[in-house]
Amino acid sequence: MTTPLLTPVTAAPTVESDDSVVAITLSWPVARSVTATSGGRGGIRGGGSHIIEFIGDVDLHFAGHVRGTLAAIAAQSRELTVDVSEVRFIDAAGLGLLAMMHGHVTASGGRMDLIGAAPTLRRALRITQLDELFPGDPTCR
Repeated sequence: MTTPLLTPVTAAPTVESDDSVVAITLSWPVARSVTATSGGRGGIRGGGSHIIEFIGDVDLHFAGHVRGTLAAIAAQSRELTVDVSEVRFIDAAGLGLLAMMHGHVTASGGRMDLIGAAPTLRRALRITQLDELFPGDPTCR
């Protein structure tokens, strides 16, 4: 029988701003495998595959509330997908948040994909050259 290292969690932390509510939907599956070297007790096979969804305004206020949580998730992710299709506005702090998450994921050999980028976000990514972090995603080019 395998004992999970981390309990799978689904959470929706909410940050309220003056004119909207911004939420992140987190999916936290844990990849497990039974290996011969663990004597059949099971073991963690690296990080899991995680999905994060940004909704609303991704700005300085929002980034300040979620930076620590997202850094921890990104650092433990093997594959991270960030859905930005519901983002209305993103500022430099929001772009910095994406870059920080990418850095944490790739530092341990993982991969981060960005999906659903609207034209204004794609333009901001191109201007800041952050689009180079997501070469496999046609919505960021």
